[in-house]
Amino acid sequence: MNKRSSIGGSLYINFNHRQELNPSETRVLRKPVRGSDVPLFPGRDSLGFKIKTEYNRCLNLAAYRPDTAPVITAEDLVEVKKNEDQAIFLMKALKKKKKDYSQVWKDNFGLYAYNGNNLRKEYDEQDPTSYDWSEHPLLKDSAPMRAAAQKYLQTAEEIYRSLQEVRRALIEILRTYILNHNMVTQQWIDRGRNIVKIRLEVAQAHVDTILTREWDRIVEPHLGPMTDDVAPSYIGSTHTGQKSVTKAYIQFNPDDFDVDGQLVAPYIYKSLAALRLPASKNRFFVRVLLELGTISLLDEKMVGLDPQSVPYLEFAELKEVLQALGSYVTVVERKLIKDVQGIHKDDEDPFDLAIVFA
Repeated sequence: MNKRSSIGGSLYINFNHRQELNPSETRVLRKPVRGSDVPLFPGRDSLGFKIKTEYNRCLNLAAYRPDTAPVITAEDLVEVKKNEDQAIFLMKALKKKKKDYSQVWKDNFGLYAYNGNNLRKEYDEQDPTSYDWSEHPLLKDSAPMRAAAQKYLQTAEEIYRSLQEVRRALIEILRTYILNHNMVTQQWIDRGRNIVKIRLEVAQAHVDTILTREWDRIVEPHLGPMTDDVAPSYIGSTHTGQKSVTKAYIQFNPDDFDVDGQLVAPYIYKSLAALRLPASKNRFFVRVLLELGTISLLDEKMVGLDPQSVPYLEFAELKEVLQALGSYVTVVERKLIKDVQGIHKDDEDPFDLAIVFA
């Protein structure tokens, strides 16, 4: 079977990955930002871009391991790893601080009216985007929002300065090796980025294989006529090489990454939406649905409901597909952790599959 032509465009994306580990400032600034996302672009002279650049330099300095003499000593490698871990720690700390800003946004979201009719919707349903976060009405009109943004930017500036210190420490450790290999620092960084890119390509190939193999084995037999419209894929840094605005678009980390599954499935999505099952930002997550006992609730929801009001799928079909997707999520997570270097078990953020319309 020709996968690219037979089970939809989503799978084709899997074989057409981007390798954008270090997007340009122009490309970054053109990306729209959700109101609840970090206010790093384009304010404060592109603070987010500066953070991204420093972090990437740190990881790429640490990534290159020359295979010709003089090879880096074990003692110096320990110090390199220590500084690399510090750069990663700083970015994780920044992400945690983002939650404070995001919470203030949620608390003040009711102040924001839109659609021209003073209509207000739940935060999870509508989180407006903008190309310039600083111009958002909520930031202009809400003193708590302005204070939260200011506090977050101050934290981000402190982390930026700390990343600069980490970069300087790495250069000091590697200075002799860089000179003895007749390189300048940027050449060392470029070689490190190439190493990261190669490891990203290897990871993508392994993930693609697991997603498609288990899909063919577990889910596809249950889809019937939906086959042409449903296919697994994934988003995030493992697909693109760069992380989200929440992490300042920093590059993929080959030693610590995850996979965010996505399922473009109009049939399934419309059926779930018609049943008013819980969604987050227009996405239905398989693991969440199953933890809520959705399958056992379907029969109850069917009582008194016009079957024609549920597009495409009958209840029996929907239950069968959801059960298959649940098995798929469980097996894929186990295979990813076992077979793909750099993916680790994370009970707080396990592998899941987000069902989207398009």
